[in-house]
Amino acid sequence: MGITRVARFAGGSPGLLVLPAYIPNEDVTPLGYTMSNLVFAIIGVVIAMAVAFIASYVLFGIWARKGKLDPEETCAAPAAPAAPAKTVPAAPDDAIVSPADGKFIGPDRIVDEMVKSEAIGQTVAVEPANGVFASPANGKLEMIFETGHAFGLRMKDGTGLLIHIGVDTVELKGKGFTVLKKAGDSVTAGEPVIKADLKVIRDAGLSAQTMLVISEPLDDAKPVSFLPFGSEVTRGQRLN
Repeated sequence: MGITRVARFAGGSPGLLVLPAYIPNEDVTPLGYTMSNLVFAIIGVVIAMAVAFIASYVLFGIWARKGKLDPEETCAAPAAPAAPAKTVPAAPDDAIVSPADGKFIGPDRIVDEMVKSEAIGQTVAVEPANGVFASPANGKLEMIFETGHAFGLRMKDGTGLLIHIGVDTVELKGKGFTVLKKAGDSVTAGEPVIKADLKVIRDAGLSAQTMLVISEPLDDAKPVSFLPFGSEVTRGQRLN
């Protein structure tokens, strides 16, 4: 502002509130100072604010996003690398795979008495380690409950499978469940279909045991041979 001979006629801290100090009084008017002194002061303040904004935007906006500044310069910690998505190997069409990560258990360890009796079909289960529940085979989803606690799948050879997440979880009326697919969708073995909050299930006093039922086998007289019970399995791992 020195180019325009701007002068301040009173003391004060820098800032907008000190602008009245640039208004000339009677004592300095004879020296040639007019109201243009205040106008030039305001213009100078506006220019200074604009330059500061543009410089900050360039340095900490554009350059930081492009990685031109070191984390120390931006006072920001380097971004943590994203966790790699879990990949599930492709399974043949006759494979039945685990619908979840967890412990593989037989019917004798299932707490639901009706399912345990295998009245609705040969049954195995998983004690889930997390809330991602997947298709147990390649095929088409024939039915998904709106509450998200169960879904049915038709394998390509015609076998019907049922996945039931938890015991009596229909009582939750969908609370804690997120449906990722819809009836009629084609899915691959190990592809997520439902996400569930296991804490919600367990806080309600319910078991999260997830049952895999062969509800419509091709041959009733020939049960499926599964892996030994008691082992840890991962989502998409072949069980038969």
